[in-house]
Amino acid sequence: MLSIDQKAHILRRAGAAVPARPERQMTAQSDGRLEGRGAEPLRAWEEQIERLYARYALERAKRSLRQAEASLQMGATRHPADRPRGP
Repeated sequence: MLSIDQKAHILRRAGAAVPARPERQMTAQSDGRLEGRGAEPLRAWEEQIERLYARYALERAKRSLRQAEASLQMGATRHPADRPRGP
């Protein structure tokens, strides 16, 4: 399973417009603990990346199927003697 960062990287390499990852803001509390803010924008970004990646994967699968169909059709028209003969 791919991480969100890997999916974002794949989308960028494929030329998709990928929004920048929001930064989480960490603040130090008086007792020394760190408290984070910005979880909601990060979650929204992750959901957006998931949707973009799902669309990308679907389009890629559709393109692959079209290429396979075209290849089969080209093979059938180029070599009719190679097609299986019926009973």
